[in-house]
Amino acid sequence: MLSFFLYPMIRMTENTFGVIVSWTGRIIILGINFLLVPTLIDLMGVESYAFIALLLGLLPWLAIFEFGLGVGLQNNVAAKFARKQAYDNDIVTSLPVVLTLIMLFYILLSVLVDVVVYYYFKGTIVADQGPTLTLYACTLGFINVLLLSVCKVYLAERKSYLYNAVSALAWIISYLLIEFILDKNHRPAQLMVALLILVPQSILLALLYCTSLAKAFKRKGQFSYKSLQQIAKKCKGYWINYMAGLAVLGSDFFFLSAYADANDIVDYFIYLKIFTGIHFFYTAVLTVYWPIITGHMQLGETFQVKRILYNILLLGFIIFSISTFVLWLFHDLIYAALASGKQQSLDISIILLLGSIFLLRIITDCYATFLMSIDAYEKITKITLVQAVLALGLQFIFCQLMGFVGSPLGILLSFVLLPLWILPYRSEQLLRQKDGL
Repeated sequence: MLSFFLYPMIRMTENTFGVIVSWTGRIIILGINFLLVPTLIDLMGVESYAFIALLLGLLPWLAIFEFGLGVGLQNNVAAKFARKQAYDNDIVTSLPVVLTLIMLFYILLSVLVDVVVYYYFKGTIVADQGPTLTLYACTLGFINVLLLSVCKVYLAERKSYLYNAVSALAWIISYLLIEFILDKNHRPAQLMVALLILVPQSILLALLYCTSLAKAFKRKGQFSYKSLQQIAKKCKGYWINYMAGLAVLGSDFFFLSAYADANDIVDYFIYLKIFTGIHFFYTAVLTVYWPIITGHMQLGETFQVKRILYNILLLGFIIFSISTFVLWLFHDLIYAALASGKQQSLDISIILLLGSIFLLRIITDCYATFLMSIDAYEKITKITLVQAVLALGLQFIFCQLMGFVGSPLGILLSFVLLPLWILPYRSEQLLRQKDGL
């Protein structure tokens, strides 16, 4: 019986090195994030640190304005890589798009900065530096997100170890800068802390992206409207799905800013960071195998795809079942270590609700990744849009009735009602069609 469960894991060796390096990088990032929480709370205070928590929670929303460029580039390069075709034009073509998006984002944020400050960061910004702080911090956050996105070309080239190693190194540098540059006797400016967190990663990712561009230019790559059209086609349905996904998984911070005080914001951020950190291990596997699935489907090797999906699901259930139980059992000790002596104020049921959400995401993320890796966005667009409406509506109703704890409850129910069973069904249908059944 034991061999039945272990055998699929032993067989998962197609890109073992990439998975191991990804896990190592995620462990480093997770560890540093946990070290930074008590450090920054001590330095900044709970109210001031709440701004950093909300800023990091906003980063996924900023990715809306890259319009799926990274995914389109990754899928296009992965398909050509599997067929051993040249893709240098794709990489070079992404450069003017990146520069244009940064410029447009800065202009848009300059116009809307007061609205963002008033409705999202209210009560967490020190003194009168709101607009300036928000403009610079959010623009740098967008550059960070955009570079992370276009550097996914390394995943398509089966070089995930570089992508994850750079991210881990950036967090190490950020931690060292915060530890040794900030004056422990004076409360640091919120902008300075934001810069120390975001700048190292932006610089290292820019170097990684420039390295890819240099190689493409050396191989005579050039801007191509055909490549631009191919990339746009690859990400055609991604943006809508990403928006809908954010409405489900990213809307909690908007309800948090509306229904919670600074103490609850920090508490929720700590617990979410723990579960997100655990989820890092799972997404590391999904990230590595995304382009591999694309390649197998291009070659019609559906058996290999089914094997990969089975192995990933099994691994995810093992990781989250154990971690959720341990976190629930020892939550007092874990919280005390991460919150630097701060008194916990958030309902303990948040642990079980977040754990349940991430447990269900093992299934939905796996099959959504499969569908996105083969550009089958139309298969999930309606599902994600309906779930988004459900999630927002349920969160609003439950938050009115029971406070902020209603937000994760609404998200959980939205998963149970729709994508938990439809995404596996749609994926199986597609694989059967590919097999001619």
